[in-house]
Amino acid sequence: MSKKLKKAVARGEVVIYQPEMKVSHPDHGDVVGRPNFFIRENAGYVIRDCKLSAVSTKMITQRSFISCWLHEQTFGNPPVRLEAYG
Repeated sequence: MSKKLKKAVARGEVVIYQPEMKVSHPDHGDVVGRPNFFIRENAGYVIRDCKLSAVSTKMITQRSFISCWLHEQTFGNPPVRLEAYG
């Protein structure tokens, strides 16, 4: 997790724009994800990803899965929920 994201989460910021998460995986090396937003809700964050260009549903699904996995690896729990808009 970047220092910027760590500080933003520690402060309990309501909206975090393009939070960067990075996890080292033994088989795949560094896995990096940067969803569009973390939005604070209760004791956690909702991941919101918005795609303005023509992107396939498969790609949105894959990126969303990676963002959820990275969140769980980074924070020890899944996001409150995932919102994906295309």
